[in-house]
Amino acid sequence: MKIVILPKNLNDLDKIKADIVIVGIDKLSWYIPFVINKRNFKSTINLINKSNKQVFIAVNKLMTNGDLSLLKSYLKLINNNSVVGILFDDPAVYQLCSKTDLNIPLIHFSSHLITNYRTADFWLKKGLNGVLLSTEITLDEILSIRSQTSTPLLMQGYGYLPMFVSHRNLITSYLKFLKLPIKKQEYIIEEPVSKRKFNIYENNKDTIILSDYFINVYSILPKLNNKIDYLLLSSLGVESNKFKKVVNYFSKVIKNKEELKTINDKIIKLSPIKPNEGFLFTKTIYKVKKYEKK
Repeated sequence: MKIVILPKNLNDLDKIKADIVIVGIDKLSWYIPFVINKRNFKSTINLINKSNKQVFIAVNKLMTNGDLSLLKSYLKLINNNSVVGILFDDPAVYQLCSKTDLNIPLIHFSSHLITNYRTADFWLKKGLNGVLLSTEITLDEILSIRSQTSTPLLMQGYGYLPMFVSHRNLITSYLKFLKLPIKKQEYIIEEPVSKRKFNIYENNKDTIILSDYFINVYSILPKLNNKIDYLLLSSLGVESNKFKKVVNYFSKVIKNKEELKTINDKIIKLSPIKPNEGFLFTKTIYKVKKYEKK
């Protein structure tokens, strides 16, 4: 299992025990904390490679017609540099790569779509080199998918989860409507009924809402080690120095239960809120109980 990270910056990268770094492209990526452009593209890739790490490039936003020419130019640039994978959500990326004979491995990178082995197999037959599993399925469902497909699997193991993306600057529009000043980039919104709180921020022309819970799968790392090919660790909402420590803990699979618990407790203390395992141990309910026929 390779450790894949979503860092906010590349400071002290040589001291982080990760295998692959995900880098976004300005105006072509969603919820990727570190993005680059054509001016610093080659130097950034070289910097990451010098730290003995590989690079995934994320072009994972849903493309508009106006994005396609920019996307084409970046795909050619990616093909001529040391990049080991392109992460995408929009099938337009797959189509353009197929038509231009790019030799870069593709990984389907949608947080909610891969929920069964048939979908994973579909992309494998299309020539893809991996898929990101949905963040809303259980551990049993993940293990079932693993047992029925040879598709390389990527899953998120640490961090806030992306819940919502809009192509519009919702925060800016809201504050302007109320004639309030825009004081910061990130805000917290509260759902009035449940009182649940969510991080919301703008990135270029997009608005992104993150989950109100924070996932950490370190306690079950031994179960995942031979089942998951890539484990994704996200720095969104995490202080950079604390994130580096978390990544280094994840880099070593501990089988001793006492030592596993000790390190997991340390990871919990480094996290911005108390983490949990998300939906991994939540029973999937297909029908609300009170509506079931007697």
